[in-house]
Amino acid sequence: MRQLESLRSLLLGGVSELKKAPEKLQVWADGGSIVFKNQMKLPSHRNSYTANILVTDFSGELESILFPLMAFCKKYCSEGEETEIKYEAEIIDRSRSDVLFEIELADYVSTDVDSSGNVVIEPMCEPPYGTRDYYFVSGNKKVAMWNL
Repeated sequence: MRQLESLRSLLLGGVSELKKAPEKLQVWADGGSIVFKNQMKLPSHRNSYTANILVTDFSGELESILFPLMAFCKKYCSEGEETEIKYEAEIIDRSRSDVLFEIELADYVSTDVDSSGNVVIEPMCEPPYGTRDYYFVSGNKKVAMWNL
């Protein structure tokens, strides 16, 4: 679940409110499945799951979470023209809410045999952060910054 770990790190490092209070972010996977082809010599596989990102007691701009999620999905989740991010929200009061985002993710793992006969297991498509900086500004204040 490398993408799930990477997504968590991205949000904790980039969203100001979560950086100050990381306990507001909960991340977990459900509905997971491992898919592999029986006819292959070695069991390379795809680990698919629903990533659940729960932000509790959030008082910041919702877009400060949404834009990093969309940028992440555009770069790492897109297998077609569209990617769907589902959400549910509970309004606590005029300034705070709990928001649950759901994103379908998949981690790919390949296996091979090296020249010594050892089985080599290698995660594929691990997010290489650090290629571009993004900022979300609200009222002349940077409320989120992330690097993809």
